Amino acid sequence: PTRSNLFQYIAGVNKNGAEMPTFGVCGFGTFAKLAQDFLSSEQFQVTPGTGFDSGEDGIRSGFRALMVAGVPIYADPYCAEGTIYLVNTNYLSLYIHEQASFAFTGFESLLSNYQLGYVGAVLTIGELVLTKPKSAGRVYNLTYLTI
Repeated sequence: PTRSNLFQYIAGVNKNGAEMPTFGVCGFGTFAKLAQDFLSSEQFQVTPGTGFDSGEDGIRSGFRALMVAGVPIYADPYCAEGTIYLVNTNYLSLYIHEQASFAFTGFESLLSNYQLGYVGAVLTIGELVLTKPKSAGRVYNLTYLTI
């Protein structure tokens, strides 16, 4: 993935009559491969009296998020490599399911674990709903670095 390549995919999501994605998520190997396109143009401006190891105001190399077309791309260790998910949070909501809204499992004995006592659990099922699927996208089969 490169900046121009990813810009094309973001524009493709926007072209479908949707809004721009709010953010993008990819694996660390994909993020590192995309960051190679950014690191060559990285610049450092050091003010007099400070050095490269001056604590919180020191120089940092690399990026927390890579901005492509105004969309920040973040790395996630649990995301599949070679895939970038473009998400628009304006149409994304988490709802509590009606069949398990704070359902109680009941008490279970701990005697099988050789302990005196009982344990109970409260369950909640959440549904992640995207009301406008055109506003999101998934780009896959991208090259990535093996980390």
